[in-house]
Amino acid sequence: MMGHGLKRFSYVGSIITASQLCKQPLRTLDTLNLVWVEEEYPEETDDFIPLANEIFNKTDGIEHVRCEIRAADYDRDMVGIDWPYLTHLSMDFIMPFKELLRMLPKVPNLVCLDMTIGYCSNSEFAETIELLTNIKQHYPEPSSSKITTLSIAVDHDEVCEQSSCQKSFNKAIENLKWYWPQLKDIDSMSMLFTF
Repeated sequence: MMGHGLKRFSYVGSIITASQLCKQPLRTLDTLNLVWVEEEYPEETDDFIPLANEIFNKTDGIEHVRCEIRAADYDRDMVGIDWPYLTHLSMDFIMPFKELLRMLPKVPNLVCLDMTIGYCSNSEFAETIELLTNIKQHYPEPSSSKITTLSIAVDHDEVCEQSSCQKSFNKAIENLKWYWPQLKDIDSMSMLFTF
């Protein structure tokens, strides 16, 4: 199927099925898009990272390799990923910012990142602001990251007054341009989830 001149392959569904489809040669593709929705395939949660690793390790030579993960909560160790050729990543679940920094070395060709970060307490929010404000002290050398575009939503979950949180975060997030020297565009917005 993929070996006959197909240039673009998009798939939304089971990671198990996606891994079977991607056993075929992918070399003719220009673009590979995979979307996994956890609530539709909750039985795959434990298998997601190993299977995604298998897929994304075979995508060398594909110009655009995109993955979108839609999950209810951050409950996996994303540091276990090994996605050397992934170029675009969208994480539609709340993830701590420090976890993002830990996982990015495993995604060295990432150019576009879309994610949500969240906080349960004022101290968690303050910790991220401190990390971003003093990033040169925490990371004395700029990263080799290729990220050029960052779209980030802040879920402050009523931790602090919304506009105050967003102003603090927007000011601190600008420091990422030093740590990620290729970063040109930052789109930051505030989200407030109440349950």
